[in-house]
Amino acid sequence: MKLFEPIKSKSVTTAIVLGFGVAFILVSALILSVNAPNPVWGKNWFVKPILLTPVIAAPGGGVFYLISRISFENQLLFKLLKALLCLLAYIFFLWIGTIIGFNGTLWN
Repeated sequence: MKLFEPIKSKSVTTAIVLGFGVAFILVSALILSVNAPNPVWGKNWFVKPILLTPVIAAPGGGVFYLISRISFENQLLFKLLKALLCLLAYIFFLWIGTIIGFNGTLWN
């Protein structure tokens, strides 16, 4: 029994790009929902969150891929736990990226 399946660099890259893309879309939607930004934030307040959040969340996509490569012998419970752990790992990276990106603007 192999615990880990082989890692493919193209698949890891795809997962990282997807992690970046999902975070970029979510942050863009959040930024676009702000109708009247606080003047204290400055004119270009949105640059920091739109750059930092996806860059910090991108490794979460890689972690998602690496956790998904752990193999179990067709045990449904372990597969469900693995899927939950993948999702929680990505959400953690996205959450930390959102906190750091929006610090001083929407996060206050």
